Amino acid sequence: SKLKRKSNVKNDPLKLVIAIGSATYLTAHLKILSALKSFDCFNVTYLVDDPSLLDAFVDTNGIKFVHHTTRVDKLFETADLSIVSGGYTKIEALVSRTPFLMISTQYHQVKLAEHFEKITGFEHVGYESQIEISEIENALDTLTRKIRGGDISKHQWNLSQQIFKGREKVLELIKENLKT
Repeated sequence: SKLKRKSNVKNDPLKLVIAIGSATYLTAHLKILSALKSFDCFNVTYLVDDPSLLDAFVDTNGIKFVHHTTRVDKLFETADLSIVSGGYTKIEALVSRTPFLMISTQYHQVKLAEHFEKITGFEHVGYESQIEISEIENALDTLTRKIRGGDISKHQWNLSQQIFKGREKVLELIKENLKT
């Protein structure tokens, strides 16, 4: 039986950002939107190029759509959690210290996301066409409970600091090379 997942700790809705790519990944989008129907504890911001494609299939009332931004980092910085692809957005979420779930929208992302799960502890739910809506619901429920309970590992954030410092080092090297 389907549970209506209500937050019982801290009554404020959590800010959820979804950034998995183009609306052409329709399977992933529809599964995520269907999974969200089981929850009432999120304020959702959904980054997608053409939300009208999604409106034709599911009720998207109450979801704030962002059609384009050059500052995905700003969306993540204001979020409590996110659902991201197995591509670059997983790194953006980690660097911004936003807990996340990964759903691979392209098959080549699967091994990358599985490896990222091992080193970060953030769950890779699977490849979009091979996962069930209930798997997304369960993963989102688990992550929500961890966030509300303060159980996100310090190891996960230490890794994000290492990545951030690595990015800063690359920028330093580029600036040095531009001077010469």
